[in-house]
Amino acid sequence: DAAVIRRTVPAVLVALVGMACAGAPLSPATTAPAPPPTTIGSTSTAPPPTTTVTAPSLTSEATAPGPAGMVGYVGCSVIHNAVDGYHRVGGEGLWPAQGVPYGGGAVGKWADRLGPDSIFWAAFTDLLASHPGTSAMWWGLCTIKNRDTYEQARIVLDEIERLAPGLPVYASAQPRYEEGHVCDISGPGGPERMDEVVDRLIAEDLVLPGPRLGPLSAEQTQDGCHANDDGRELMGDQLVAFFGG
Repeated sequence: DAAVIRRTVPAVLVALVGMACAGAPLSPATTAPAPPPTTIGSTSTAPPPTTTVTAPSLTSEATAPGPAGMVGYVGCSVIHNAVDGYHRVGGEGLWPAQGVPYGGGAVGKWADRLGPDSIFWAAFTDLLASHPGTSAMWWGLCTIKNRDTYEQARIVLDEIERLAPGLPVYASAQPRYEEGHVCDISGPGGPERMDEVVDRLIAEDLVLPGPRLGPLSAEQTQDGCHANDDGRELMGDQLVAFFGG
């Protein structure tokens, strides 16, 4: 009857309020069921935890020695052009360009005569002695009329290692030219042939890959072969990008 309802309702309300104040849930909590274990053969294993896969970082093929020490160089006049460009754009980590008699220094010329009687090796020895902080060598391989060989390159490399033992040697071909342009001194395909020699030396773990120079356009040369100011700065920027400033 009405009297019973009046007595029952307040009692229910009081009970509900009390449960709320005591932190008791008004309704049972719902939880998602755990995934069942995976059975492989007779072995039961729990599902593996979620893992995060990090993509590997990319590194360049050639690792430059950086600005920690001076870098020496061997080469010819177009390599000398590149070193001059390097200093023009503010580089300080390579041997100087001024007064270095590397003109005509194709691979065969360096290989034909070793020791102090050679103008090339005499200059190399003097530069090495005057820069005791030299930490690496950069070797630019050049050719005259596309006739310099891998065998001659091995002779040059052996002499570099004899005079500068323990220093890493980075090798590059002389600069390439834009397609259709030929330097008369190197001859058709000359720079590409030096690329092949360098690639073989790298494949045999004899040298490290050096910077790639060029391509030079005809307008970036002063005589079809040697770089003018624009060509020198182009190669200078490439050397800075590889060896640092």
